Amino acid sequence: MTENPFQLGLLELPESPDLGIRHLSAVFRHTTNSYKFYWFLAILEAVKNGLNEVSLDLLTAEMLAQVWYPVHYFHLNFGKLDRLGQLALQLKEKKYLPIQTKREEVRDAALSLMVLDKEFRRDFINLQRYVPTRFLSPWFGVELQGIQKDPRTQAIKEQAENTFESSAAPLYRFVERPHFKGIEIHTDWMDYLSSNFRIIRGFTLWSLLNYLQQRNPHVPNLQEKFFPPEERNLNQAKEYWGSILKKEKLFCPFSGHPIPIKGYSIDHFLPWSFIGHDQIWNLFPISKSVNSSKSDKLPRLSKYLEPFTVQQYQAMQVFLTQSDTKRPKALDDYINLFRCDYETLKSLPLERFVTHFRDTFVPLEQMAANMGFIRNWEF
Repeated sequence: MTENPFQLGLLELPESPDLGIRHLSAVFRHTTNSYKFYWFLAILEAVKNGLNEVSLDLLTAEMLAQVWYPVHYFHLNFGKLDRLGQLALQLKEKKYLPIQTKREEVRDAALSLMVLDKEFRRDFINLQRYVPTRFLSPWFGVELQGIQKDPRTQAIKEQAENTFESSAAPLYRFVERPHFKGIEIHTDWMDYLSSNFRIIRGFTLWSLLNYLQQRNPHVPNLQEKFFPPEERNLNQAKEYWGSILKKEKLFCPFSGHPIPIKGYSIDHFLPWSFIGHDQIWNLFPISKSVNSSKSDKLPRLSKYLEPFTVQQYQAMQVFLTQSDTKRPKALDDYINLFRCDYETLKSLPLERFVTHFRDTFVPLEQMAANMGFIRNWEF
């Protein structure tokens, strides 16, 4: 099982007597855009690969790679003023990259386009204007008082250089030489980040989650939408629908064709990339060709929601009649959806079932459409 990076998310970073951990803890306070989070995640990726000197271009490209799936696959909102997501959209359009592009390929594509495209290079370099220096501001709070804008940028660079060999060393300093412009991570900080990598990454992701929740208040399962989706286990759903198809003929709510007992796909009525779970009430067996056509689009509710709901109800009734257990685990998703007990679920009339499904799906579909998912798909 893949480790959940949020399981180690802590409110505090591990202490170190020789480092100013309080400064690192303060980096994400009062954050108005996502740059600092993704800048630090890019630094952690460099540390993971043993790099103590990293170019600004490589770190910026890694930021775009890290934000790729949240922007393109999950359609998360990063705020109107956040240019990182906008640059990721520009990269996708200019390089014709598919949504499922791997992180390493996104990073390489960004570095390539930065060389070839003047507009992209301008916006790419502009991301480096403030975040590398502003990230270090907590280390030099007293020294920076009253200094703003470009003089502040230069002051941070000078302070980082002057204190790099001291006992109050910042996380990194800036390095410029022919054909290289980047940062050098301090040896002690390199050791600290390496030794506590999983905890620090969890802390960063937890902070990023809090930031994004404010901008995506209605998005379900937000913590699942930072990374490429993992291969999901639909065995329970397959067993549930398989047992029903042996007893009852079901019809595809989109094509109207009978569902074969074998060779079908399990479809998310509302796409998984929005809903973020595999609960039975959003799943239904359909033909593979219909599933491929639908992809992550939103079906036209006025045409498909009622037949989908009626088929869901009929399938549940079949399962209830053939179940020989007191409370089949497969029905827990329905029990949670309707907020009822098992006995109430068994006696639920079709009318109430349809009404509750409509009240559930209509607002969810609207939220998904607001996020940018294509709506009103028809087969």
